[in-house]
Amino acid sequence: MKRLLLLLPSTSYRAADFLIAAEHLGVAVVVGSNERQALESVAPGRTLTLDFTDLKGATEKVVEFAEEYPFDAVVSGKSVDLVGPRTIKEALSLPHNPLSATVAAKDKHRLREVLSAASLPTPPSQLFSTDGPPETLSQKIFYPCVLKPTFLSASRGVIRANHPDEFVAAFYWLSRILNEPEARRLGGEAAKQILVEDFIPGKEVALEGLL
Repeated sequence: MKRLLLLLPSTSYRAADFLIAAEHLGVAVVVGSNERQALESVAPGRTLTLDFTDLKGATEKVVEFAEEYPFDAVVSGKSVDLVGPRTIKEALSLPHNPLSATVAAKDKHRLREVLSAASLPTPPSQLFSTDGPPETLSQKIFYPCVLKPTFLSASRGVIRANHPDEFVAAFYWLSRILNEPEARRLGGEAAKQILVEDFIPGKEVALEGLL
């Protein structure tokens, strides 16, 4: 039977969906989480406790675990975490994306640059510092526009502005979100940046995929 390492934080609400899908596919699942599972001692080879903030240590632990329970694939249920699974796959000699692609997928500004360089359609955008005065910046924008963080997922902090007053209000609101401790921890320097894109009218389609 194929074995999959599923990386899930303890706060995830997706565990059941992933496990049901794996059962349908006939895949054995090892859940890698940041908290020790209550049944870990009585179900060897089914769970693995990992420190997601220590990528090197987590990778070494997975490699050691895989010596007894080898993996055929690694999937992350953390939409904001792409570099970690990629690094683990590389260490296990499993197929993985190049680091440049992984980094671009995590950074919306970098993604816009990559798409533009490849002559692929993408909304015109500008990158601003949260320290910039929004009252001044609002005069440099075409409307309507969309303000968003460069690194958060699930549409968090994505705000449409139809005129300068809405831009200023959205800029201050998004700056407060980016100043939250968790956002600063996740984004680092990116938590001081706001991406502003031209609004593209039409039907919106959201697609979430796992590789």
